[in-house]
Amino acid sequence: LHVHAPWPWSRVVVVATERVQEMSLGFERDLAGPVLWAEKHFEGEQNLLVGQGEELLTINVPVHYRVRDAVAFLRHSGDPRAALEALGYRELLALTTSYSAFGFMTTDRAAITARLRTGLQAAIDRLQRGLEIVYVGLKDVHPPVPVAPAYQDVVSAEEQRLALGD
Repeated sequence: LHVHAPWPWSRVVVVATERVQEMSLGFERDLAGPVLWAEKHFEGEQNLLVGQGEELLTINVPVHYRVRDAVAFLRHSGDPRAALEALGYRELLALTTSYSAFGFMTTDRAAITARLRTGLQAAIDRLQRGLEIVYVGLKDVHPPVPVAPAYQDVVSAEEQRLALGD
């Protein structure tokens, strides 16, 4: 005797809609080490061109998300993490042309994260992925490690020039 439930109850998939998950743009694994420009922070750091393509920065962005609509999530997401990562990079790269390296590192961080979050959520909604972006942040933005000492020298010289009133 073989008994099973009729469709659609023959298979039950439980989707954790309250659990917040995290993925990262710009790095693979946090090394939890020192926070100095001249030392590697993350495994697999990626550099992005910023501004008019003249400046290179390492930008690390954590993205927290959760499943908002389980049916849409299951219907349209073969590999939701890969899809979210691709959409996140697309939105981040679009923003790198709008802001300077100085803006990414200092004054425009709040505006950048807000635009990145809304753009990413709009892309997810357009594709009906069933996800909700909970948090997007700029965890670390710095010049690439090999050029960081020279960059720091330039910043120090600029600070000294401003302190002397010239």
